[in-house]
Amino acid sequence: MVAAAASHPVWFILLSVPPTIGGEMSFLDKLLGRSKQAAGDLKDDPEMRQEGMHQEAEGAAEDRADKAEDMAQEARDDAAAHRTEREDPM
Repeated sequence: MVAAAASHPVWFILLSVPPTIGGEMSFLDKLLGRSKQAAGDLKDDPEMRQEGMHQEAEGAAEDRADKAEDMAQEARDDAAAHRTEREDPM
């Protein structure tokens, strides 16, 4: 990989990173998507720009899903606390 890094510009190496799985790296997806859009603009490559737009949108959607999951867990915890208070009022 060191030889490849020496022969390719940084943006090429960054754009070679595969899309993430499972939403753990949505920030990276957004960052790489934005980079691909910019590279597509510079190279006048609409396909690369479109890929970047979709990757950035995927990262944003993963962020929204993660926030919704966190809110849902907080609501479940709140409901459990109220249930405990109702069943065992002291």
